Amino acid sequence: MGDILVAAGISFLPQLERTYNIAMALYVSMPTGSYSPIQRLNLGANRWSFDPQIGYTQAIGNKFWFDAAVDVIMYTNNDDIGVYHAILRQQPTYQGQVWFSYVPDKSSLVSVGYAVQVGGTQNINGINTGIKTESEQVRFAYSKSLTNQFQVVGSVAHDVSVTGGFKKDVEALFRALYTWR
Repeated sequence: MGDILVAAGISFLPQLERTYNIAMALYVSMPTGSYSPIQRLNLGANRWSFDPQIGYTQAIGNKFWFDAAVDVIMYTNNDDIGVYHAILRQQPTYQGQVWFSYVPDKSSLVSVGYAVQVGGTQNINGINTGIKTESEQVRFAYSKSLTNQFQVVGSVAHDVSVTGGFKKDVEALFRALYTWR
């Protein structure tokens, strides 16, 4: 099992008839996942991360939307790396993303977006690892509300550039959401 991610958000302008909104969310990743200091790959990170995000949404006419969000991910140390139990430190990662969306009907949304990440430089016991989180990515997403309580979302993305990490030619996501009422 991987680390558990908990999120909470608030809308600062929650009126439904508004054509714009400002919202804030906080994502907290807890070190609950499977972790071994001598494994090369782990499902858990053995550290906490905190990701406050603020976003702005604006309608453009009746069928188009613009969304922008910025956030900063802050990490606690992982003090159990390798057989010598070294300390992994990571600088904050800063992210920004924009989306342009089209609403073909009341239950569907088609979006194209762009995202950038910078920072996140890592070191182990003060020695730079060469890993950081600098990337630019283009994205496409489609969401569909099948009922008032059930929604599906699919997205694909392509890394345009990556420094200090792995470049993804294609990233795919499928998510289903059911809301209990």
